[in-house]
Amino acid sequence: VWSSLSATVRAGDRPVRSEGRRERGGDPAVAADGRGFPVPLSGGAPSGAGPGGADGAPGSDRSVPVVLGQMFLVPLLIVASACGAYLLIRAAVSGPGSTSRIARDLSSGDPRLQWQAALALWARKVDDPSVVGPLVAILEGPATEYGASGRLFLRGIDSAQGRDLPDYDLRWYAAVLLGRLRDPRARPALERAAADGDPALRAFALRGLQEGGWPEAHAAFARAVSDPDRAVRCVAAHALGASADEGASVVLRGMLGDDDIVVRWNAALALARRGEVAAAPVLARILDPEFGTEADRAGLDAASRRDLVRAAVHAAARLRAADLVPSLALLEARSPDDPELQALAREAVARIGAGTPE
Repeated sequence: VWSSLSATVRAGDRPVRSEGRRERGGDPAVAADGRGFPVPLSGGAPSGAGPGGADGAPGSDRSVPVVLGQMFLVPLLIVASACGAYLLIRAAVSGPGSTSRIARDLSSGDPRLQWQAALALWARKVDDPSVVGPLVAILEGPATEYGASGRLFLRGIDSAQGRDLPDYDLRWYAAVLLGRLRDPRARPALERAAADGDPALRAFALRGLQEGGWPEAHAAFARAVSDPDRAVRCVAAHALGASADEGASVVLRGMLGDDDIVVRWNAALALARRGEVAAAPVLARILDPEFGTEADRAGLDAASRRDLVRAAVHAAARLRAADLVPSLALLEARSPDDPELQALAREAVARIGAGTPE
């Protein structure tokens, strides 16, 4: 389902995140994508075809920001069957290609209809300007949380799975959907949301701006590197890594001095995506077989650590940095239980030796 948001995610393209569930207003889980941020969330955040497209790293497709995947995977899985029924009913009434019903439901003010319509819009990848206005209204309106508004819609599903549903804000979906539509009318609203007081909304608004691919959004990304929330800074790093603005590299080099190590990892991966050798010292540290201790201190779970190391291998190959060959060789030698990682390390060394760009 992460692919619903980011496209097919393969080795080296998955986000790195900190352990623990993000509490509203608290420190969010973060992720780092070695080949360029978006660090969406362990295979589960809104991604879609982000600006920059596929970047050709070995065994990978494209990347998305960390924070996002975690927030989207669970709700998308839970509502899959219900959303399917919704689509069938709406298709019978409005016709398979019509979005007029979805636009009306988004504007209805009924949280349940709005959630159903947003998820249907997400699944259908509709490109219709008629939904821009309703999505902007949701983005700029009050929080509409899944846990509060979707209980009737999901009655029995969450209890059958033996867990409570966390709260997911509909505005997060609206932000990314607006970016995917790439309608210029959405950009001002997303920029305002990126300056909102809610850290999660700021992160998703930045992701929406990145999805939109608007050159004017660079200023919002540059401002976000000083955001007090580290997840927001990680999303900003990822967006800057994919930016066509010549000043993005300067901003990212400054982020290598961030107080938070996870932000520094994201900044290094974003710099590597831009071909900047300034990323090499941080990448060497990630490739060190003793990196596990540092990752533990940062709160990364095993899956996130695995993804981060693979991202660093892809980044090293992209940079064609000969100084990283010893680190890659040592990583291969000390990873006998992970043949996939060994193969990636060997491929990266071969690319560096042959001078083959990713």
